[in-house]
Amino acid sequence: MTSRSRNQVPDPDVTSALGDPGPGVPMTAPELGEHMAHLVWENFGEALSDPTIIRLLSLAGVRFDDGLPPERAADEFLILHLWAHTRAVQLGLGDRMDPLEVRHILDAFHDAIFQDLGRLGSSPGEIAIFEQRIANRYREYHGAAEGSDLALGAAAAAHLREQGGGDEMRPPPPARDLVARFLARHTREMAQPLADFLTDLHLAGPMPPPRGRPARP
Repeated sequence: MTSRSRNQVPDPDVTSALGDPGPGVPMTAPELGEHMAHLVWENFGEALSDPTIIRLLSLAGVRFDDGLPPERAADEFLILHLWAHTRAVQLGLGDRMDPLEVRHILDAFHDAIFQDLGRLGSSPGEIAIFEQRIANRYREYHGAAEGSDLALGAAAAAHLREQGGGDEMRPPPPARDLVARFLARHTREMAQPLADFLTDLHLAGPMPPPRGRPARP
């Protein structure tokens, strides 16, 4: 997406930042979606300012310029964060909520992210393309996660690596394994606060009517 690069941390005042209301406090589906969006932006920003993570992403083949990754790599890293939080909801609520309720929560979450991107300057067309890219990655990451954590990390690392960079951008096998394990661990760790929060979640208010859009993976 070109109108506003996401290789920089968004200003919290611009995004759908909803603070943690505390355990057991009822939330509507839109409120939970905004809370999840806040967690994603917070985790994303912290990761891109963490020297250890920057070194490991560099090892994966991501070229940083003045401390910032290329926009395409930043997009892929953001998608990984989105998938991790989506997966946390699916695993944390799938056994105790109706699938339609889970879908409404995830719709609210992604809508909050897309609204944030619109406020940051992305056009509706760019957001639509990005949404399709998200759906493609979700299908791939879901399948990889069913295999193993390492397979998930390897899939994410492959998308982070600079496209068209040639063999010089492809890490040697020991480095690839290290990066894959790191990304798998990072995915688990960044979603853990949400998983803990969902343990005491109480949804308030009626669910919105279905909008006729396909459920996100």
